Amino acid sequence: MTCSESAALYIKQADKVFCTLAADTANTLVNAQGFTKEEEDNVDAAVFSKDDLTFNGTGTRKIQSEGNGMTSKDDLAVTGGIYEIASAGHGIEGKESIRIADGTFSITAGKDGIHAEDKDDASKGFIYIADGTFSITSGGDGMDAATVLQADGGSVTVTAGGGSAEADMDSKSQENGFGKGDWDMESTETEESDTASTKGLKAGQILRIFQGTYKVDTLDDAMHSNGDMEVTGGRNFTDFRR
Repeated sequence: MTCSESAALYIKQADKVFCTLAADTANTLVNAQGFTKEEEDNVDAAVFSKDDLTFNGTGTRKIQSEGNGMTSKDDLAVTGGIYEIASAGHGIEGKESIRIADGTFSITAGKDGIHAEDKDDASKGFIYIADGTFSITSGGDGMDAATVLQADGGSVTVTAGGGSAEADMDSKSQENGFGKGDWDMESTETEESDTASTKGLKAGQILRIFQGTYKVDTLDDAMHSNGDMEVTGGRNFTDFRR
């Protein structure tokens, strides 16, 4: 299913919506040319819902988008299935929360791989991972929660901002006389403020890692919290050179 100028799947008004991925099936949803804005219409994803959205089942969903891959302006939950997402924006976005019980996710995103943020309510915007397999390549953060990011299991592989190889390139540029030291303080601050965040796992308030396996290759911090961080289990393989 392809829509040139809007969402291929658009849920405008509902109580709760369940999308079941039937076993041994593969579905493809594409936004081909971007999004035409209409009055009171902020559609920006190939799969876009203004209400609670849950994906279940064991089939495959392939998503291609010039904006976000999947977006819910409420709660977004996934209990299973296979997801192959290629997006210019965020791969998966939930306004109030993203809750993933299981599934296999291959995400290539121009912005964050998985992003939760509610600009209208600073107490919301959390990510909870119970299990699943995640392969994320992102131009921004791998996973970014405005409040809490908690992982109780799963296998997570993240390459953010091109990975540590990009940091090595920055170091070589500085060695060759093209580093930030050549700029005055004002221009350096402007440059850094305009740079996208390229962290692996990022939380605005609390980052909790209880179980799972994490392979993280980032241009910036592998794991980052603006508040508290709690790591009590799991296996962590990180590659970052800042």
